[in-house]
Amino acid sequence: MWDWTEVKMPNVVKDLSGPESVKIRPRFEAFLHGQVLDVGAGEKAITEGAVSIDLRDQFGSRQGLAIKAHGEYLPFRDEAFDTVVNSHNLEHMPNDFTAMSEMWRVLKRGGYLLLYLPMKGLFPSHTVYPAHYRDYEPENVVGMLDHLVVEYELLDCSILNAVREFSFCMVVRKIK
Repeated sequence: MWDWTEVKMPNVVKDLSGPESVKIRPRFEAFLHGQVLDVGAGEKAITEGAVSIDLRDQFGSRQGLAIKAHGEYLPFRDEAFDTVVNSHNLEHMPNDFTAMSEMWRVLKRGGYLLLYLPMKGLFPSHTVYPAHYRDYEPENVVGMLDHLVVEYELLDCSILNAVREFSFCMVVRKIK
């Protein structure tokens, strides 16, 4: 069992009102290298040059490739990306396990899966946000990865309970 400790991010996030990727970018900066896939990019991809996917008609790519696609069916070859980011999007997918499986499939060995998700019990209930199918605890994500029977290293899991944060982030390195 992991020891999940609450972390507040003083002076790291300046603007908590923008897109989720803007909020978490400083924390993920060290892992945003090579080919980056931003699943559910929303208004703005997490980094310049990232491949962005989203279902919306209008979404940002920061001069990268923008593709209208669903996170449960990623239109990319196996092990195509060095980093895969999902920032407050997994909870919007009807089948989160399929989406997690797809993100893992397109992630290269040695690559990083970066997750920023609503924390169950901190984030306002999914009944307030009907587009959310669920909120998460870190154990839910670990359970999905274990169920995929994959080898991984959990590099970071931080509960972020700053003003208007109500989330946790995870950095997972793919071993196999």
